[in-house]
Amino acid sequence: MGPGGVRAPHKPLLLLYAIGRLFRFGKSEVTFREAEEPLRRLILSYGPPGAGGTPQYPFRRWRTMGCGR
Repeated sequence: MGPGGVRAPHKPLLLLYAIGRLFRFGKSEVTFREAEEPLRRLILSYGPPGAGGTPQYPFRRWRTMGCGR
């Protein structure tokens, strides 16, 4: 859950997108540029009203956690 108890689908959707890439292409690594538009569409489709379709959140968050390059 995100702030105020609102669903925060960004990370789970990015994870599902990466798993789909692994299944389809044999690799799950993805750059922001590759994932931006597909992830934006997923957030707009499956996120809560007002999610804004902003796919950069998980990339920024994981990078500050030391998971990015």
